[in-house]
Amino acid sequence: MVGICGIGGIGKTTLAKAVYNRLLKQHNENCSSFENCSSFEKCSFLANVREVSKEKSGIVRLQEQLLRDVLRLEMQINDKDDSITKIRNRIGDMKVLVVLDDVDHKDQLDALVGSQSGWFSGESITIVTCRDESIFKGRQKVIYMVLELDPAQSLKLFSQHAFKQPEPKSDWRGELSKKVVSIAGGIPLCLHIFGSLFSDIKSIEGWESKLEQLKRDQNEEVHVRLKISYDSLDTKKQRIFLDITCFLIGWEDWEQAYPGELERWEARKEKKEYAMLMWEGSRLYPTDAIEELQRKFLISINDEHGTFEMHDQILDMGRNIVKQEPVATRFWKNNETSQMLQRTK
Repeated sequence: MVGICGIGGIGKTTLAKAVYNRLLKQHNENCSSFENCSSFEKCSFLANVREVSKEKSGIVRLQEQLLRDVLRLEMQINDKDDSITKIRNRIGDMKVLVVLDDVDHKDQLDALVGSQSGWFSGESITIVTCRDESIFKGRQKVIYMVLELDPAQSLKLFSQHAFKQPEPKSDWRGELSKKVVSIAGGIPLCLHIFGSLFSDIKSIEGWESKLEQLKRDQNEEVHVRLKISYDSLDTKKQRIFLDITCFLIGWEDWEQAYPGELERWEARKEKKEYAMLMWEGSRLYPTDAIEELQRKFLISINDEHGTFEMHDQILDMGRNIVKQEPVATRFWKNNETSQMLQRTK
């Protein structure tokens, strides 16, 4: 089993589709028929597993699709357990290529490919995309972490969508493109959306106006995708996540108070330790929460200094959640804190 893991919008599904299509192409080039083929006997790509599973009989429908793709026939399915029996008995010893896209719970894996060692032959390949690598616990797997694109890769992807070519125009759009790309933070979904936004804008004034809008307003579509991981947390873990976004990430106002880089790192570490004590005192069980936030790629821990780190788009998403609360509960800018204290006098 191969796990493709990462935050929303990072390109997990795109990567899984590319691998799936390449393996199919190799199969078609090397095999005159499935029956006389040394690669896969059959294949199936199950998309949007998380969303489909929420629907009534959603898992059963996915099981039916798997059976239909592999066996090339319609089968009467009574319930989930009946499907499991049919999958195990009818295709359990076949060499298959199966992709499960956007899985968010181990029960979905159990129902579609079996628990732990799985139902398919040892030569089969199962590819799973997910936002939380803990779903693979107890399974033999290879995990591939999808990372953000570097600036050069980001500029190339943005240019493909904005200019229909792998590099920006050589005029004023070149420098402005780099500024747009810096906002995207290496997330392919952002670069795709931003490229489409700028593709129809012809004037420098229009580009500058749209760029300021992107800096000012958070991109709703991107944050909807990223918020899926946040919504899967319980309320205690959500509180800790929002505390981190507001108080323990981004130290713009601290640079004057702590001019030395080492001083700033020490201050961040001290704040983290204080926050852990506060969360413990509030019975939020922070150790467990921090582990889950890491598994869901919502935060990371700096290896050298032990402080919290977070992708810019996730940071913006978290602070946007706080801004939309009916009652303000967190302030992270000095001027906002001062204004609030003045009003409460």
